[in-house]
Amino acid sequence: MTSRNGTSDSYDITLRASLIHESLSDFLTTKEQRVFRNPARGIVTVRGEGVSALTYVLVHESTHVVDATLGLTRDLRVPLVSDAWTARTEPVARFASEPVLNTAFRGAAPIPESDAISVYRSLSRTPFVSLYATASSSEDLAELVSWYVIATQHRGSLTIDVRTGDGRLVEAFEPLRFPGVRARFPGVEALLARRFMPDAG
Repeated sequence: MTSRNGTSDSYDITLRASLIHESLSDFLTTKEQRVFRNPARGIVTVRGEGVSALTYVLVHESTHVVDATLGLTRDLRVPLVSDAWTARTEPVARFASEPVLNTAFRGAAPIPESDAISVYRSLSRTPFVSLYATASSSEDLAELVSWYVIATQHRGSLTIDVRTGDGRLVEAFEPLRFPGVRARFPGVEALLARRFMPDAG
């Protein structure tokens, strides 16, 4: 997404043509595997249900447009920001030491697939709905709003499967059921109802 003519009232969103035919699960799995070293064995796969990859990306990028236009993640008083971030890329202190904050989405080197379980267990202790959401406050908002819409309006689901090299399922993670994520859903509902700005004074 780019702002047109240097303003914040007109944006261009460029999408890969292959998104038209790509399933959400394939799109998310390809994206997720960038976090891990040598992911070709399929140790980590993502199941996204409810919408197509194209719809997910459009909701995600549209949320960025709203955020950039209204300056939501620039205002640390907004509850959906203040509960997780102290600055654009700085999480609040209680999450800063979590392993999930040390992945390629935050500039770290790819990690061994053997660390996948600990990374996703770490994710479950945070308010972030995905590894990608940890990249910045703006990505966090876009991911949270997107998955709230998919879950509530399209009855969608998100599951991350971690398997052994021979395909045996070790553990399945459902971020939309994580307590920290669910605790933020009322804030998303308020945002979508345009009741998101903090009270004056």
